[in-house]
Amino acid sequence: FSKCRNNILWFGSSGMMHKGLDIAIDFAIGHPQFTLHICGGSRQEKEFWKLYMPKIKAAGNIIMHGFVDIRSREFANVLAECGLLLNPSLSESGAVAVLNVLGNGALLPIYSKGTGLDIADAGIEVEEVTYEKFSKALLDAAALPTDVIKQKAWAAHNLVKEKYTLDNYRETIYTHIKDIIEKRI
Repeated sequence: FSKCRNNILWFGSSGMMHKGLDIAIDFAIGHPQFTLHICGGSRQEKEFWKLYMPKIKAAGNIIMHGFVDIRSREFANVLAECGLLLNPSLSESGAVAVLNVLGNGALLPIYSKGTGLDIADAGIEVEEVTYEKFSKALLDAAALPTDVIKQKAWAAHNLVKEKYTLDNYRETIYTHIKDIIEKRI
C-alpha cells in the first residue's frame, strides 16, 4: 500500500463525463506525482477523446488499459498496482464498476454519493461531484498513513463481498417489488 498510494484507478464504460473520467484525467494532469490507470471507456464518445487524448498523451502519467476482463491477469495486475479507486459518477444504480473493482481487489474507494452505494467508513464519499471536491479527497486519501489506507481498502473489499452479493440483490429486488405490489392493492 505504501507503493500504490499514488496510483489511481478509474474503471468504467460509456458515459465517461457522467462517470467522472474528465475529473480523473484533469486531476492526473494537474498532479504529476500520481499515476492514473484507465480501464474501459467507450470509443464511441469521439468528442471526449478528441478533447482529452492529446492531454493524455502529453501528460506521461496516464496509462490507458482499454477494456480489461475482470477475470484476467491484467486486471489483477492493475488492482495490485493501484491503491485508490476513483468514481466521481453523477448518478448510478449501485455502481457495478465500483463493485467489480472492490470485489476483486482491495483499494480505497473515493466515490460520489451518486454511485448509489453505501460503503460507510470503508471509503471516502464525496457529496458534490466537482473537480475541487474530488481533488481534495484524493490528496487527503493519499496523505493518510499507510496502515489507514490498507485498513480502509480491506474493509471496502470485505464489505462488498458480504453486502453486495447476488443473493442480497435478489432479496432486495424481491422486497421492493413486493412492497410496491402491496401498496397498489
